[in-house]
Amino acid sequence: MEDNLKIGMFDSGIGGFSIYSEIQKALPGADIFYIADQKYFPYGTKSTEEIQERAELLTTYLKNKLGVDIIVVACNTATVSALSNLRKNHPDIKFVGTVPAVKVCAAETRTGSIGVLCTPKTANSTYQKNLIKKHAGEKNVLIRACPGLVEKIEKGDVSQDTLEEHLYFFKDKNIDSLALGCSHFPLIRAEIQNYLGSGISIVDPAPAIAKQTKRIVNNLKMLSKDEGSSYFYTTGTEHQFNSMIKKHLNKAINSKHLTC
Repeated sequence: MEDNLKIGMFDSGIGGFSIYSEIQKALPGADIFYIADQKYFPYGTKSTEEIQERAELLTTYLKNKLGVDIIVVACNTATVSALSNLRKNHPDIKFVGTVPAVKVCAAETRTGSIGVLCTPKTANSTYQKNLIKKHAGEKNVLIRACPGLVEKIEKGDVSQDTLEEHLYFFKDKNIDSLALGCSHFPLIRAEIQNYLGSGISIVDPAPAIAKQTKRIVNNLKMLSKDEGSSYFYTTGTEHQFNSMIKKHLNKAINSKHLTC
């Protein structure tokens, strides 16, 4: 691999794919290194200490072994649990986190009521509570924590009953925008939209994350070639991960197994 702008990403699984796609569009000349920590999936059931430990290990690998310039924490749970520690421990690396687009929803709402769809750990985090207080303090914010939904998305097993279980909460609540508060959720954005109806705006944070990543690149005057390459790693089973890459990204890429 020639010297080039290198962007590292990690998530507990395939959730960061939507963010990966947006970053690739925004920075087509960058080399992107994506790690799916599937051996420890899902992060939402892990303690904060466990998530911080995994985030530190993956960051160290991306930094020391792969030589990345920027790391995108492509996971809401890892962001609220570990991002502040990562920035403190690795001041030489630029980090971009993943948080629900509450600010966008609050700015766009006409009814004054917005929804946030997230994991229980993110819902209970001080990080998200402060985010809502800062950007939507005067709005009616309805939060739906969805235990088990991430697991079903990772397996590709989201039925109409699953949607009903997790989204019925928002029916007839007068919300007009919904912030997706887990990186896995954009993978079923079409299904969410279909269930809730066209009158509710579904807000995916991925475009904003890509924009922030590009802003960092421009500010640091990092160079990239005309066309970058993508490299995928998993701490789980390569064959299963490869099939998800093909399904969601339409790429025939063989991932590498990562032991850490």
